[in-house]
Amino acid sequence: MADKYGVEVVPTLLFFENGAISKRLEGVIRRASLGGILGRITPPFFGKQGEKSIG
Repeated sequence: MADKYGVEVVPTLLFFENGAISKRLEGVIRRASLGGILGRITPPFFGKQGEKSIG
C-alpha cells in the first residue's frame, strides 16, 4: 500500500509545486476532459486518496 500511496501522492505534489508543470497539466486535463478520460480516472483516484487521508 505504501508503494501505491507514494506513486499517487508524489506526482501530485510536484504538479502543485512547479507552476510550469501545473500549467501543462491544466492543458492535459482539458484535452482529457474533451475525450471523457478525466471523468473516468478522477473519481476513483480521489476516492482512494480520501480513504487513505482519513484512515
